[in-house]
Amino acid sequence: MEIRQGRVHIKRPEWKEFRLLDEPYISHFAVYSYGPTTVGPDQYFVLGDNRGNSDDSHSWGMLPRKNIIGKAWLSYWPIRTFGLLPRYTLAFSP
Repeated sequence: MEIRQGRVHIKRPEWKEFRLLDEPYISHFAVYSYGPTTVGPDQYFVLGDNRGNSDDSHSWGMLPRKNIIGKAWLSYWPIRTFGLLPRYTLAFSP
């Protein structure tokens, strides 16, 4: 995986090139770049939705699977987004 100007690009072994991850929930992309790096088995690269101000994997690296204890299902801030979170599937921009 790689981040270029805040946009996440993924490359799987069976693909010849990186593909841009479709992230409709991001309203402001960060300006930083990261990687490329390989995400190993039982590891996750996690990013916040407020990318420019998030303390996440671009700051401290991979998250081991054993450290994941739940899944977000409710948004309470900002108040205009209060409610259940939509379910997203992995998709790539054309």
